[in-house]
Amino acid sequence: MEISETLIEFPVEIKEKIGIWIHNSRITTTFVTGLKIRLKRTNIVVETPPKVIFKYKDRILAVNYDNDNFHLFNSNQKISFNKLRELVEKDLINS
Repeated sequence: MEISETLIEFPVEIKEKIGIWIHNSRITTTFVTGLKIRLKRTNIVVETPPKVIFKYKDRILAVNYDNDNFHLFNSNQKISFNKLRELVEKDLINS
């Protein structure tokens, strides 16, 4: 069975928006590329979305990014960029 793999890059405009927002803070961000795996001659497609990981001291917050929404790991909850910013500032920095 043939398999094709396609990388799903994290959108540049979102990277820039996050970069501007955390530019002066001590938060470290890591952007992880997603992957789309297609089994040829079938209708089976598996996607792992791009991720962004925020780290501050010993605290970590990781979220998936898909279709202009962020998704918390281990949750079906969609959050907006503003809500993500609020979570990072509240849960990472002020904890």
